[in-house]
Amino acid sequence: MNVPNWQCHSLGEWAAICRAWNKAHGGKSEIEPPSEADFEAAIMAARGM
Repeated sequence: MNVPNWQCHSLGEWAAICRAWNKAHGGKSEIEPPSEADFEAAIMAARGM
């Protein structure tokens, strides 16, 4: 992103920068949550079942 003085930004400023970057470069602004079945499958996989 080539942001000068990157250590001086607050978390809110970084969020705004990332939103603008994603909008300008075609990124999705919202991430869809997993379906109930996908979530349950991930839980079972994490538990080793």
